[in-house]
Amino acid sequence: MSGPDTLHQNEPPRHYEALDLLRGVAALIVCIYHVRFLLFSDAKLFASGYLCVDLFFMLSGFVIAASYDRKIALGLSFRTFFVERMARLYPLFAAATLLGFAAVGLQQFSKQGLVDQDKAIITLLANLAMIPSFFPPWDVRSLFPFNGASWSIFFELWVNLVFFLLWRFLGMDRLLKLVLASAVALIGMGIAHATLDLGWGRPNFGEGFIRVTFSFFAGVAIHRLGLANLARSGPVPIVAALLLLGIMLNGRMFLPESWSVANDLLAVVVVFPIVIVLMSGLTLPRPLAWIARVLGGASYSIYLLHTPLVIIASGLPQMLFDRKIAEFAPLAGLVFVPGMVVVGYVTWRLFELPAKTRLRRWLNPPMSAIGVRS
Repeated sequence: MSGPDTLHQNEPPRHYEALDLLRGVAALIVCIYHVRFLLFSDAKLFASGYLCVDLFFMLSGFVIAASYDRKIALGLSFRTFFVERMARLYPLFAAATLLGFAAVGLQQFSKQGLVDQDKAIITLLANLAMIPSFFPPWDVRSLFPFNGASWSIFFELWVNLVFFLLWRFLGMDRLLKLVLASAVALIGMGIAHATLDLGWGRPNFGEGFIRVTFSFFAGVAIHRLGLANLARSGPVPIVAALLLLGIMLNGRMFLPESWSVANDLLAVVVVFPIVIVLMSGLTLPRPLAWIARVLGGASYSIYLLHTPLVIIASGLPQMLFDRKIAEFAPLAGLVFVPGMVVVGYVTWRLFELPAKTRLRRWLNPPMSAIGVRS
């Protein structure tokens, strides 16, 4: 198959360990953003933590281009690509959805009794098929009400498939035009809504397509332009990248509300690409490389499991002591957040990796297993 980046065919595969670190840090920030009430009652820490989703999309674009440009140019089939992406994304997605169904179901039952059972089952089946539910049970706006973080995985899979289908048509010129057009759309959308916290619910579902299109294909462009080669090793790029990330994700703490969307747009359109360029070319020293492997490996589990697990954790002191978990802050948060790293790492090693291998074999069995001889 000929295509836009055949020049990369001879480029050797490369693992971007510093991006593992960045992805792991971002997953922890999302976790902290959602459980701030376990740390401080009036915490505004990482008030723009939802922007980490845009960072995930951009990282995904970079890594998908780095991993698959050469393979697609050499003739990778859509079936194989689809199997690879489903094997990576679906097992934990399904497990987290079922866990969330149990957690949210028990939570709602304790509040209201058995209501909207039919809608709950229909929504569960739709969500397990990675389909948003526009008729969710209870009074919620989320398209994935049993695990709020799941909405971004729907968009992740969608944009991955679009990437493959449009690959041969997205030469550098068209790619840059797509990034520019989607950046203009993103800016207009942000100004119109006064936020980029969009795509997760019924009122703003369509905006999620703009959000993922810009960030993902910006990541693809960063890789294809070779910007990672501009980075220099050493502690300065790491410190600069993480400092920039921290500043932008806490910008709302220091800016008036009317300026918050400007912070969002600056972060996504300008700062996140710089952060990825700074981090992508780095070789980490051994202790930091080990941390990067742990956090990077645990990141997907941290991201998808923290919401149902915090619901479960919140119910325990209510059931045992008739007290809200927030009354145990900040100790509850200081236990929960590091605990999520442990849970995430164990889930990655004992569930994600084996499930990925098994699903890949099941969806794409060896030729001998289906009666075809080579």
